[in-house]
Formats: sequence, C-alpha cells, structure tokens
Amino acid sequence: MEYFSLFNVIMALVIAVIIVVISILKNPMAKAIVYSLPIPITLALIASQKEVDESHIAGLFLLTGFLWLVNTLHKRGVGILSSDILSTLTYVIIGYWTIKLIPHGSFYLSAAVYFLFWVAFMSKYKFVKTGNIEKERGPNMTIKGVLIFSIALALLSAKDVLMGIVVTFPFSGVFAVIEMQRNLEILAAEWTKNSLAVLCFFITIHLLSGILGIYLAIFLGWVVYLIVLKLIRTN
Repeated sequence: MEYFSLFNVIMALVIAVIIVVISILKNPMAKAIVYSLPIPITLALIASQKEVDESHIAGLFLLTGFLWLVNTLHKRGVGILSSDILSTLTYVIIGYWTIKLIPHGSFYLSAAVYFLFWVAFMSKYKFVKTGNIEKERGPNMTIKGVLIFSIALALLSAKDVLMGIVVTFPFSGVFAVIEMQRNLEILAAEWTKNSLAVLCFFITIHLLSGILGIYLAIFLGWVVYLIVLKLIRTN
C-alpha cells in the first residue's frame, strides 16, 4: 500500500506537469502531442507490474471514446465540466463491464480490431489545421499546478475500482479537456491519430516483457512509440 501511495503522489505530480505544459503551449497540435505521450501509462504499468493484455487495448478504445464523447457533448451545449464528468463515468462503467466480458487471451485480436478502427478513422477524418488559440484565462501556473495535483491525487486514490483499465484511465485527460475546451475536436482527432503509436507501444511490451523483463520492454516500447509517432507525424 505504501508503494501505491508513493505512486499516487508521483503520478499526480506528473499529471500536474503535463497539464501545465499543455497550458503553456500555444499551438493546439503541440498540446495534443504532449497529451499523447504515454507517460502516465508508463508509470501505471511500472506501478501495477501487470502484464500487457487485451484489457489495455480495451482501455485504448475507451480512452479514445472518452475524448470524442466529451467533444460531442460539449458541442451539443453541455457544459465542459458536466461533459467531462459524464464521459469519465461512462469510461468507468463501460470499462468495468468490458474487463469482465472480454475473452482472456484475445490480445492480438483486440489489437487487430483497434488497428482496423484506426485505418478507418484515418481514411475518413479530415484533419483541420489551426493557428494559435486564445490565451487561457484563470489561475497562474503555480496555482493551476497545485489545484491539478490535489484533484489528481484524489482521483488516483479511488483507482482500485478501475481494475485492469487503470493503466489507460484518462488521469490527465480529465484536465486536458478543460484546458483545451476551445479545441476539443483537435485534441480528440490528434490523439486518435497518434494512438497507433500507443498501440505499437503496447504490442512491443506484450511481446518482450516475458523475455526481457518489464523495464527493458517498456524502454523498447518507448523507442517503437517514438519511431511510429515520427512516421505518423511526417505523413
């Protein structure tokens, strides 16, 4: 329990730093790329020591759905906080039952389905290039960082209910959607585009953790992630 308490503090600090960096950046594309970095996912994998399996792919679907649901609700006039809360609850409820129902040992099938979803998305979605967004109003960076750290720590303390999908739970997403509420579609679209790199990150760890150990597998997962992300961003 002490280990996970320390993990909660470290994760909350990381989330606070990520959101502060996102708030400092002006270009929404850059904001989305920072959000897409699997730093919280990496920490959760190390803390849980859980083998990467089909639940992580299910979580990838859920994380993508979370962002698109926030965007859809907010576009239809639902306030950003309400959209955020409703989408988070949807993630938890669907995720809880998904973990119970998804067949054990279906990692590669789940990964193939996600890849097909990604290909379909990329073939249909027209990416919109935008300039800088308006400067965010509200608390300064120090106050914002402290607030985010406090809220993130409270969320992380209740993570046990999330079971296997804790690794992909949108810990930073619940704050990122508020920070980028003027550009939610860009955040959702760019995350979906970049998520192929996260999929490859998971596949690498799944393949290598049993051979090389979790830490080296995660390191190589990051190498593959960065290579795939580079290829995605240059096409």
